[in-house]
Amino acid sequence: MASPDKGPRVLSADASTAAPASQQTTVQPSDYVTGAWSLYRSVFMTPEGRIVDRENGLVSHSEGQGYGMLIAVASDDQPGFETLWSWTERQLKVRDDNLAAWKWDPTKTPHVTDMNNATDGDLLIAWALLRAYRKWGIREYLRESQAIVGDIVRHATADSPLGKVLLPGVQGFAAVDRSDGPVVNLSYWIFPAIAELGEAMPDLRDLHLEQSGIAMLKRIATSKEKLPSDWTSLAGGNPEPADGFSPTFGYNAVRIPLYLAWGPDVDPKLLRSLGKPWSNEGEAGLAAVDVTTGKYTEPMIGTGYEAIRDVISCSLTGNGSIRRAKRFEISTYFSSTLQILSLMALSERYPQCF
Repeated sequence: MASPDKGPRVLSADASTAAPASQQTTVQPSDYVTGAWSLYRSVFMTPEGRIVDRENGLVSHSEGQGYGMLIAVASDDQPGFETLWSWTERQLKVRDDNLAAWKWDPTKTPHVTDMNNATDGDLLIAWALLRAYRKWGIREYLRESQAIVGDIVRHATADSPLGKVLLPGVQGFAAVDRSDGPVVNLSYWIFPAIAELGEAMPDLRDLHLEQSGIAMLKRIATSKEKLPSDWTSLAGGNPEPADGFSPTFGYNAVRIPLYLAWGPDVDPKLLRSLGKPWSNEGEAGLAAVDVTTGKYTEPMIGTGYEAIRDVISCSLTGNGSIRRAKRFEISTYFSSTLQILSLMALSERYPQCF
C-alpha cells in the first residue's frame, strides 16, 4: 500500500541527466522519464531486482515491482526490466495461479507470509510485460501478460450494481467475504493499463471495466462525499466508504486523478472534481481528506503529489505549467514513484506541456 511521505531528500534530477550536454537543446519529453529513472533505480532498486519501500520496513510489493518494470520499459532499460521481472517471478509468483503475492518482507521466513494478491500490482506487471513485448519483441513477455490478465478476469473480478468490478484481491473483498461487499479500491482502476491490455486481450475488454470505474466516480461526485475514499463499498448499489476503513481520500485515492488523466477518455468535469484537494490546498498544502466531513486530516508532502497537480492542470488547460513534475526529487518510495508516473503520463498524453 501507499505510505505517508516524510519529506524530500537532497537528490534530484531532470532531463539533462538523460542527455549529453551537446544534445540538451533537443531534449524530448521522454528524456525526463529516463533521467528520473536513472536516479530512482540507484536509490530504490537492489542489484537483485527488488524495488524497496523504505518507509514500510524495507518491504517490497507487487505494486512496486510493476511500477519499476513499467518505468524501465519507458526508459528503454531492458537489462533493468529483465532483472526486475526475474526477481518478481522467483519471489512473488508463488501462488497456484498466475497472480503475484502482494508483499515480500525481508525480516520474515518465508518472506511471503500472505498469499493474497493485490490486483493493481498484477495489472501493472501485465501492462509492463505487454509494453516490453511491443518494445523488444520477446514473445514470452506477451504470453506472461496474457496469463496474468486471464487470471485477473477469472479470479479478481465480481458483479456489482454498476457492472463488473475489480476486486482488490482474490480473497477478502467479495460479497461472500464481507457484509458490505463487494469492496473495491478505485485507485486500482489503472485506466491506461486497462485500455491497453483490453485492446490486446478481449476477455478483459469485454468486462467494460473502464465504464464501471467511471460510473462509480460519477456517482461519488454527485454524492454527499464528493470524493472517493480509499476503500469503497458497493453493497447498497451506490458507492460508500467501506466499513472498517478510514473514510479518507488518502494515499490510495490520490492516484485516481493521475490514472484518469492518463487514460484514453478524460472527462474534464470529473477530473476537475477529483482535483479539489489540490485546488483547495490552503496553507497546509495538499492533504488527505475525510470524505464525510470535507476536512483535511493529514498533509501530503512530496513532489510526487505536486506532480499529479501538474498532470491535472495540463489535462484541463492543454498548456499548464509542469515545473513541479519536471524537477525530479528523491523523497519516499511512493512520492518518487508518483512523480515518475506523472512524467510518463505527461510525456505520453500531454507532450505539449513540456
